[in-house]
Amino acid sequence: MSDRRDKTVTHSPLPPLQPLTPIECPRCGESNPSWRAKCQRCDLWLPRPDDSPPPIPDRIKRPGYITGWALFFGFYILLSASLFASDSAAAATFSPVDLLLLIGTGVLTLAAVLVIAGVWRLEPWARVPAIVIHVVLIALVVANMVTSPLPDTPGTASGDGTLSSDAFAQQADVCGNVFWILLNGAFIAWFATHKDTFRSRR
Repeated sequence: MSDRRDKTVTHSPLPPLQPLTPIECPRCGESNPSWRAKCQRCDLWLPRPDDSPPPIPDRIKRPGYITGWALFFGFYILLSASLFASDSAAAATFSPVDLLLLIGTGVLTLAAVLVIAGVWRLEPWARVPAIVIHVVLIALVVANMVTSPLPDTPGTASGDGTLSSDAFAQQADVCGNVFWILLNGAFIAWFATHKDTFRSRR
């Protein structure tokens, strides 16, 4: 016969029992043991801990500046893309270059919409692309002003000393371009100085 050796089995100590939390009746206020399903006073079904709804996440506190920016810039992007698409569709000839421009406009419009959505949700990644978009818009306006000079000053006035319609339109374009540059500069300054507004909520 083989020798049998006694083996001592050691068990880890059990954790101490936690006291059960009583359940308060929402109708009469009676404190009931946690094992009861109904109130011992008024016989109402007691709420269980599993019945509690999940906590409601905090709503994003969005600055009013972001709301105004999203509405303004979103309208501008959609309007510009719609006008470009309609002009391309109405053209008599449609070359491969026009097709590439149309596809590029669609891609840029989609990217701008994604950036707007990210800024609206105050995502940290959306702040830098928003600044880049406004820098590009300023560069486009400046390039347009450089390549479209004003007519000579002596030919801008009519016989009665008032500006002609062409000169007035040119000056109106200059004022509009300057306003557009200042507006985009204000957007860039706000995004650059409000980094703490775009914080990760994870």
